[in-house]
Amino acid sequence: MQSISAAAKAASRAERRSGRSPINDRPGVYTLFWIFVVASVLGYILEMLFWYFHNGYFESRKGLVYGPFSQVYGFGAVLLTLLLYRLRDKNPLVIFGVSAFAGAAFEYLCSLLQELALGTVSWQYSHAKYNIGGRTTLKYAFFWGVLGLVFIRFCYPLLCGAIERFPRRYGNWVAGALAVFLCFDILLSVAAIKRGTDRSEGLPPQTSFGQFLDRRFDDARMREIYPNMKVVPNK
Repeated sequence: MQSISAAAKAASRAERRSGRSPINDRPGVYTLFWIFVVASVLGYILEMLFWYFHNGYFESRKGLVYGPFSQVYGFGAVLLTLLLYRLRDKNPLVIFGVSAFAGAAFEYLCSLLQELALGTVSWQYSHAKYNIGGRTTLKYAFFWGVLGLVFIRFCYPLLCGAIERFPRRYGNWVAGALAVFLCFDILLSVAAIKRGTDRSEGLPPQTSFGQFLDRRFDDARMREIYPNMKVVPNK
């Protein structure tokens, strides 16, 4: 057993000397989950600060009814990780271009799916210059390009290092508990938004759960959580 342990330690030292690290491997589910969580929180903070300097006041920019999470940034970070981790040492213009295209397409699809599934939109750029179907713009594609370049060159290595250093036996428990909470939070958020859409159309609740949603997430509460969300009229 001692010889096996010594061999494992020697292999680990050799791996470090060779420069090999988990960052060089395809990110697994555990790593992607923590990237999702961290990006969701940082994206929420970034949105809050950006719109504070733009509008002069704070307003909710979160995507879920509980917790400081903006899941669009979380899923976006996972998408960029999967697309860019093999490109991180390539020409910055290549990384920028892939990030800009993927980010704009992702933002467009998120808006489209939200409208189709929930009858609402959280952003609308129909009156902005160079908009793409009113769901994104070339300006935001540029921002996605910069964000992807900064993320994969600087943030991704830092995140991988932090994830690697955190004891895995504790990380698994924390990740499991957080995953359960986030699944609950996402499902409840979807239900609350859908019920809000039905309520705006004058539809009464059909179940006791619908009645609970009307009490816990009435129109005033939903406007507080999602001040920029609009119901799309039926065509």
